[in-house]
Amino acid sequence: MTDITLRGTKGAPLTHQELDDNFANLKETADSAYDASVAIGGKANASALGTDAAATSMGTSPGDILSDNGTAKDWFGELEAALAAILSGAITFNLPDEADGDTIPSPGSGRLYLSGGVLKVA
Repeated sequence: MTDITLRGTKGAPLTHQELDDNFANLKETADSAYDASVAIGGKANASALGTDAAATSMGTSPGDILSDNGTAKDWFGELEAALAAILSGAITFNLPDEADGDTIPSPGSGRLYLSGGVLKVA
């Protein structure tokens, strides 16, 4: 929050020092906002990305699709490429299938399996 001395609130003309202080406070606030914006690339809110405002990458991911320490742009590109490969049939899945007598993942594991031709999550 910027502290500004207003003539109407003061009830008298502002002094030269009060004017200078107003401009200095506005500049400090603008500079702080700019620095925060630059720290996250100026295009996205850090909390929306789930990162610290000073972070320069998205951090690590637990899987194999997303590169560790990539940017949000990198990750969207990698997700797009993976989805395109799946939809084109270039990537196939060998999921456990109850109909084949395969061992089904433990409940709560979050692993995918097939049951009656339906994709399910354990």
